[in-house]
Amino acid sequence: MSDDFSVFWHNNEQASALFYGLLARAEQDAYDDDFLAQLAAYREAGGDAAHADIFAAKYLLANGDAENAAVCAERAFRLRPLQAPIFEVLSRAYKALGRYADALLMQGYTN
Repeated sequence: MSDDFSVFWHNNEQASALFYGLLARAEQDAYDDDFLAQLAAYREAGGDAAHADIFAAKYLLANGDAENAAVCAERAFRLRPLQAPIFEVLSRAYKALGRYADALLMQGYTN
């Protein structure tokens, strides 16, 4: 039983380190293959699904895929409907898709 706990806490620490690494890379707009690999490792380590979807949406937006970014951001919104980063990424995705009313609605939530 103690082995299960040690594995759990190890994974939690690993997921935490990966999260902060992703956050730092996102702040630097470093959306490259290393970011994607770190995101996959974060998901595998049991990281928060809503955070993973936000990071995925940001990656997709940075690489010109607004449609799939909106899908990821909407999934994060269903998991955590009251988080400012979700509103921000949804607003950017909707704007890129020409869904200006939806983008304005999301911008309104952040103010």
